[in-house]
Amino acid sequence: MQLEHERLDVYDLALEFLVLANGIIEGLPRGSSHLADQFTRASLSIVLNLAEARRQALEARQAPLLRDRQGVGDGVGSTLGPPGTGTGTFTGRSAI
Repeated sequence: MQLEHERLDVYDLALEFLVLANGIIEGLPRGSSHLADQFTRASLSIVLNLAEARRQALEARQAPLLRDRQGVGDGVGSTLGPPGTGTGTFTGRSAI
């Protein structure tokens, strides 16, 4: 199963860049570990940030649907009354 962020063309490009960056890092001269570390973290960060942004975008798009569903559930719950009390709109008894 493919994850949502894996469907993005830009995500594929970011993965290609990560591979390219690793090749560059391997070719750095000795004594450049600070550059290698920074370049590794930066190139990986691009990939991770894209995946996180995609997740946030999907959550933002789905939030209104989830609120609507919760509202429907609250409405159904109010017609039934509190659990185990036998009260509510459809029981013929009053909750008061």
